[in-house]
Amino acid sequence: MGKSRILIIGVTGNLGFHLAKTSLQFSHPTFALFRDSAYSDPIKSQKLHSLSNSGATLLKGSLQDEASLLEAIKQVDVVICAVSSIQVLDQKLLISAIKQAGCIKRFIPSEFGVDPYKAQISDMDYNFYSWKAEIRRLVEAEGIPYTVISCNFFMSFLIPSLVQPDLEAPPRDKATIFGDGNTKGVFVKESDVAAFTISAVDDPRTLNKVLYLRPPGNVYSLNELIEIWESKIGKKLEKIYEPEEELLRKIKVIPYPNNMKRIFLYSAFIKGDHTYFDIESSGGVDGTKLSDKNLLHILNSGLWNIDGKHLMLRQWVPGILPHEMDFSTTTFWVQVHNLPIDYMNIDNAKRISQQLGLLHKIDLNDKGSITLGKYLRMKVEVEAYAPLKCGFLMDQSPQPDRWFDFRSKGYGSWLQANPIEQKSSRLVEIISSSKASSQDYMARASQNPTQTPDDSFHFRSESP
Repeated sequence: MGKSRILIIGVTGNLGFHLAKTSLQFSHPTFALFRDSAYSDPIKSQKLHSLSNSGATLLKGSLQDEASLLEAIKQVDVVICAVSSIQVLDQKLLISAIKQAGCIKRFIPSEFGVDPYKAQISDMDYNFYSWKAEIRRLVEAEGIPYTVISCNFFMSFLIPSLVQPDLEAPPRDKATIFGDGNTKGVFVKESDVAAFTISAVDDPRTLNKVLYLRPPGNVYSLNELIEIWESKIGKKLEKIYEPEEELLRKIKVIPYPNNMKRIFLYSAFIKGDHTYFDIESSGGVDGTKLSDKNLLHILNSGLWNIDGKHLMLRQWVPGILPHEMDFSTTTFWVQVHNLPIDYMNIDNAKRISQQLGLLHKIDLNDKGSITLGKYLRMKVEVEAYAPLKCGFLMDQSPQPDRWFDFRSKGYGSWLQANPIEQKSSRLVEIISSSKASSQDYMARASQNPTQTPDDSFHFRSESP
């Protein structure tokens, strides 16, 4: 069993896009559900093209279309929803589809904020948290395996203004401190939230749990934040302390939704909703205790080679015996050599990968396209004990078919051990279990011109 196949809903949003990019980076087969209307928005369209070029499978659908949801869900193992707060209740049809499909081993609903079960402002949040709590109760009632991500504030929210709700940039002269300024809030970058989330999908310790993200270096009071800013600008600010009663008065006077920033401020820095409870004693899981950056790098950044031998790695799961670990698949970087330049495009790379195994990633340049050079390069997951294909025939009708070699490199240089004897680091051509060359194959093919459908390909040509 290889990496979980992940469906992400809401990929054109900020967090959803980070989730999809991180899923691809961690070598998960990644599927992105999007609405037809997304292509009419230049920014959303650009995000979809970027994800497609990086190897994601784009699927048309919406939370209002049950048929499209079922079709998408049946292709994956994990569903992550990252829609906006106003769409939270739209997840009801998604939950119904997940229940019908019966194939999802983990669902991550769209919470990604303060735990709604812990929020102490349910009477003033305009259903912001109550709707999220309603969705979680529905997931629990349906018996769907889940993980909830509680990341509190995104780093892009309030921090750019130094938690001054009426400003867009940090103050230079005076700053308002709400309450006594000592209650602490938590801020996490969206990219880090995505990394924690993708790392959790296959972790049994997070099953049917709330994963709380509370990194020690991301927990600050208002007094501490202002002190850091003062140190940076080399100047003391005038501090205006606004008591709880005045903050509540402004929340009532300022119309919705313009008062929401102050409501979130009240939740975090007056009521202490980010930090007033102990994570483990409340039955949650501390994400920072699960994360090991070196471990994630080794598992997700391979492939690794020790003295010329391919090294297969799996993360150990507590309670599992070594012989019960699944090593039936592994991944390789494969090069496809000698393709005509106008055939070197992403569509053809995806088609070629289907004959090798499960596509994880296509090697792209900084512009999100394939560099026109000697070969196409892609990362694929294959059966570990099955013969590797040595190449493919390309249909060039009316011209004779042409044979092209696959060459494979199965390791990453970071963990490549120095061999006892100096050996060349050149790529080794993988020819199943034989030493036959492509010329040998062509000789055999000329004697037996009949080919199976899997041996012959039709490609689309593009102008370089």
